[in-house]
Amino acid sequence: MRLRKLGIFLHIIPCRLLFLDGNQITAISGLDSLSRLSHLSLASNRIDTISNLTSLPLKYLRLSGNNIVEIENLETLTDLMVIDLSGNQISRLGGLCGHSSLMEIYLQENVVVEREELLHLKELKNLRVLSLNQNPIDTVPEYRSYAVFHLPFLTRLDGQTVRIEEKVSAVNRFSPPLEVVAAQDHRTNTKLAVQNKPASLRFSTLTRLDEPYPMLVMCGPPGSGHEQFVRHLVDEFPSFFGLGVSHTTQPQGPRQGHGRDYYFIDEGTFNRALISGEFLETHEVGGHRYGLTMAAVEQVAHQGLACVTHMTLQGVLTMKNTHFEPRYILTIPLTPQVLTYVHIMDLTL
Repeated sequence: MRLRKLGIFLHIIPCRLLFLDGNQITAISGLDSLSRLSHLSLASNRIDTISNLTSLPLKYLRLSGNNIVEIENLETLTDLMVIDLSGNQISRLGGLCGHSSLMEIYLQENVVVEREELLHLKELKNLRVLSLNQNPIDTVPEYRSYAVFHLPFLTRLDGQTVRIEEKVSAVNRFSPPLEVVAAQDHRTNTKLAVQNKPASLRFSTLTRLDEPYPMLVMCGPPGSGHEQFVRHLVDEFPSFFGLGVSHTTQPQGPRQGHGRDYYFIDEGTFNRALISGEFLETHEVGGHRYGLTMAAVEQVAHQGLACVTHMTLQGVLTMKNTHFEPRYILTIPLTPQVLTYVHIMDLTL
């Protein structure tokens, strides 16, 4: 005999564990009196909504093999440690937010598509096991690496142990240290330059062997004023310094001059220059790309001037991998008011 309803005789059978798998139950109800219930399993029934669990001290909840579409009505289950919702029709994970006690989540054989759904689980610091295999998400490129990066406390993902090498690789992929970014940029730029640029005699190399080409790099975080400092330096000492003008994909400001402040180009042109091996260094700020070309340095060197330019700290680390030996000056705002003033100046350029 298969049960169709919950609640029959349960009010006179106090229990901690209740397993009613493989019945024909369509709704969760009649459990309010089970004030000591810690384990509930209703797998392989016909339940389509999670409900009527608010008064229960559950630590283990299994609702696999039902027709559930939404993870909902779990807010009061603050002691929940294991939840099994595999084999349903769930596509969103927002209903698991805030369940800091959760250690294991089983969601295989559902319809989760977007890897961004994993961000709902970021604050679950006790989460150690997550299963999402046989969801559309497991075919998304870099899904596993993305999950390992955003859920760093996981020890098992989709039935496989999360190795320390995976964690390091995930960090280097999604939030790499500046040194890693710089090394990758330098490797790319050097490789492309060797492959695609013919060898030529450069003015910046025509100096004494014991004295590298004079070059000055102003660097600092965005909005620290290093761009303005470079402009003032070139204007004040035009017989000593020339500006190494960088290329950028950022939109041209109303007071900015093409070829004076930057060479303003689109993404396609930037990519073609990158593939052609034009750049010494490249970096990204605010979604816009920047790069200093060898030709920009050569143009200044040809005039017999020292090249002065500006870049972020990421660009500096890339430059340190080249044959140039610039002097570096770091600019940092002394007060929040100065930083705000510099930002305003940037916006008006």
